[in-house]
Amino acid sequence: MTVAKDLSEVHLAGVDLPAYLEKLKCASVAPAASDGDKTPPWQAIADLSDEPDGVALEGALRALHCACSDLDAIARTAAADQAQRLLKERHVSAPGERVRAALGQACESGTADAPGAALEAVLSDPEPWPEEVDGAQLLEDLCETLRRHLIMSEDQIVAGALWALYAHCFDAFEVAPLLGVTSPVKRCAKTRLTELVARLVPRPLSVANLTPAAAFRAIERYRPTLLFDEADRSLKDNPELNGILNAGHTRDSAHVMRCVGEEAEPRLFSVWAPKLVAGIGRQAGTLEDRSIVIELQRKRPDQKVAPLRQRNKAALEPLRRRAARWAADHLDQLTLADPETPSLGGNDRAADNWCPLLAIADETGGEWPMRARDAAERLTTGAATKEGDDDGILLLADLRDLFAEGAADKLLTAAVVTALTGQEERPWAHYRHGNPLDSNTVARLLKPFGVHPGEVRIADKTGRGYRLENCEEAFSRYLPAPQPETPETDLQNAGF
Repeated sequence: MTVAKDLSEVHLAGVDLPAYLEKLKCASVAPAASDGDKTPPWQAIADLSDEPDGVALEGALRALHCACSDLDAIARTAAADQAQRLLKERHVSAPGERVRAALGQACESGTADAPGAALEAVLSDPEPWPEEVDGAQLLEDLCETLRRHLIMSEDQIVAGALWALYAHCFDAFEVAPLLGVTSPVKRCAKTRLTELVARLVPRPLSVANLTPAAAFRAIERYRPTLLFDEADRSLKDNPELNGILNAGHTRDSAHVMRCVGEEAEPRLFSVWAPKLVAGIGRQAGTLEDRSIVIELQRKRPDQKVAPLRQRNKAALEPLRRRAARWAADHLDQLTLADPETPSLGGNDRAADNWCPLLAIADETGGEWPMRARDAAERLTTGAATKEGDDDGILLLADLRDLFAEGAADKLLTAAVVTALTGQEERPWAHYRHGNPLDSNTVARLLKPFGVHPGEVRIADKTGRGYRLENCEEAFSRYLPAPQPETPETDLQNAGF
């Protein structure tokens, strides 16, 4: 059985188009109801022959769509169950999927109580500003909005403004960086930032709890800007949801496959959408690696910000409309953009994340190309100086510091363990379930990087240890280049 997706397929297949249309018209008309008799909405499907051809099946499903357009949710559900049963009896493949496709169209154009109708109304795109928009001024106004309502560093404000504008034109790019909003504890304005961004981006879908099934279905159906607050709760011990968010990082891989329908047929779902993920504490390493991270802190008592009220939403709508107009006017240029990215400590993933934002900054011109690159370097460097991607990276960085501090080319393992466990701001003193790490733990963490202990001799001491020459390859591959000391740094160190 062959089903044509559209009339062009029918034409290319060599089918007589006028005859096809006449047959479809006849198949689409449900039998007329006689006086005192009401034709059930699934009648056209009941009249199908066993294993119907594509034209007849398409006509029957369209008749079901029309017949159900004025029914309430209860009646539609009953009609769907009956239609699915009839299709299954006629050996039609994936009957559930076909019925849902037919009734889904009716729901979108039917009654107000149709599933998803209210959500679709909320997720409307902003009407573009009627006049041409100055991109540099638009970004400055976005920055001022963030400053007015939040306590953030200037680099974070620049990143937030660029990301809000990026959400309007993300289809121009091949990479979709997440905006990761974190804080050490609650009440650090993560939710406020999420709510503010929701009033600046297109089709904002704000959720505080999310399941994997809801995530990929909502993204495919509504194409929203997904704003995921309280993510630390939903993402904890949830590798499937983490995987869905990770998959949406690049356009080519922004799909997940699930089996659907009674026949369990595999189907691809798109997860391509701009996403903000906010939560307490660090995100999973793979998710953080795909994010531009904004780390918020609780404001001091002397710091004041403007409240964010519901009535402010209308006041921010012109800003959202201006962003939509700028994105529409510059979409073609952004699609072709290939901005020069700073090294960002050799972090290619970070460079990919910032590429769309740098392209937007370059397109706006003025001081924005420099401001964006400065913010990218400082935010990326700041993130790299925190705890590493994992414990192994963190240990590797500390080992490099120990070589540098002692100006040594060899270190005994015992001396490494003593130095590491004496660092108050590192986890090594309580690394093994409350106990300090030992030589075996050091070796285990460094082994994946090709760093192994061996016999070394330092002065009159001989024992197991590490040679700088055996570690330099791992240092260069996994750690950002060490920052050269400036005269200001030298002066601060001398004063300390």
